[in-house]
Amino acid sequence: MISIWTNLKLRDFNKAMLCKGILFFFLGFLLFPAQLTAEDEEDFIRVALLGKSDLETLKNELEKFDEGMDIRGQAWFMKNVKSRGIRPNKLFKQRKDLTFVLEVTETDFVFTIFQKSKSKYLVKIYDQGGEAVTELTVRGGSSGIKKSGAAKVVKAYASLVNDESENIEKSEDIEEEEEEEADEASVKESFALEVLPKKNKNKKSQKGSKKGKQKRKDDEQSVSSSTVSNMSLSIAAGVIKRDFQVDSPDGALLTYRSSFYPGGQLDLSYSIGSEENRPGIFLKANGGFDSITFEVDGTLESSSILHIDAELGGYYSMSGNFGNSILVVRLLGGIRHTRFQIEASPLPATSYSNINMGADFLFTDVSGFSVGANVSLSPFGLFHDGASLFGESSFIYGFGAGLNGRYELSETLYLLADFQARNVRTSFSGEGETEFSDSYAIELTHNINLGVGLKF
Repeated sequence: MISIWTNLKLRDFNKAMLCKGILFFFLGFLLFPAQLTAEDEEDFIRVALLGKSDLETLKNELEKFDEGMDIRGQAWFMKNVKSRGIRPNKLFKQRKDLTFVLEVTETDFVFTIFQKSKSKYLVKIYDQGGEAVTELTVRGGSSGIKKSGAAKVVKAYASLVNDESENIEKSEDIEEEEEEEADEASVKESFALEVLPKKNKNKKSQKGSKKGKQKRKDDEQSVSSSTVSNMSLSIAAGVIKRDFQVDSPDGALLTYRSSFYPGGQLDLSYSIGSEENRPGIFLKANGGFDSITFEVDGTLESSSILHIDAELGGYYSMSGNFGNSILVVRLLGGIRHTRFQIEASPLPATSYSNINMGADFLFTDVSGFSVGANVSLSPFGLFHDGASLFGESSFIYGFGAGLNGRYELSETLYLLADFQARNVRTSFSGEGETEFSDSYAIELTHNINLGVGLKF
């Protein structure tokens, strides 16, 4: 019988495993709680102004009309859109997505402003139902909407909040006569969100419609590629713990329990295409270094340990709304290889490969905080190095679970915390090269990592 540290019975080993899993499960939720936003008891109206031109004049006029109004800009609105996995260039074409964003951000109205020509701006006002309830054209210049134009927009908005039924499109033009150089040629829309364009009623302009449609399509594809991340790379450092036990009916027992030793993790994924539901490939690897001290003929000796665990495979990602968050689900499948290399010790060097399948779930909050969980199952595999020590043939299977959290510092950079636990079991048949026969092996590993990630 070989025993290192302690002869842990198989029954006690399983109980310890279960207790650790439950403990780390609750610790995960304590360390990465979902952030809840308290509702503001004060009654106010929140609007979002979307456009690339200078909107300070319009903002000032709105604040004069309602001093308690909460006015947000395009950067704030876009962050909320992207944090829910919604493609900005499709937002105003899919009413349900716009309605969802307005609801969870408690936004009452959205103003979209983009430049039609050097002296004209098109303004649309969307309500919480995702419908453009008002559309009007106002005067402006290279620096944005002028004060008279802003006054017209405020008048249109006032009719909405006061439940007036008049048609703002036909209301009296209150703009001042301003001398400007008019640019009759249409310029490229400056607003990046491809809102629904105003219909052109001039039949003569239809001659260039094909070129215009093709240009709009090219612009949409350009926006799409810039707003949807196709690649993600994360690097983390942490600790690993490995427990290994082999038990035989004839009483032979090998037990090894390590303390936590330093390690790291690399996670790379690449999505194919730009749709919300899309396939991809991934590579995930983690490893660590340790040493063990043992006694040989009354002399203490030490040996270094290398632990490597890598998986390569593919996935299919799906996303959708889940309450006030966006839920991303990935179905994964791949080949996983694990190696425990040791130079010289009573412990055997082992390695095995198995088919691995599973799923991970990621909930993203409006603030950029995400919490996730994953499960995996390995129905069968092959035991390579060390198999002959415990039997003539083997059957291997395993399962795992984990928790993780992340916080987005920007559109491309995020912090992450990750905990993973994995249990691999092997049933050996026949006589081994040592005193083991018809033995049963259990390997349990824990990984805890903190790191940073990039999205491209």
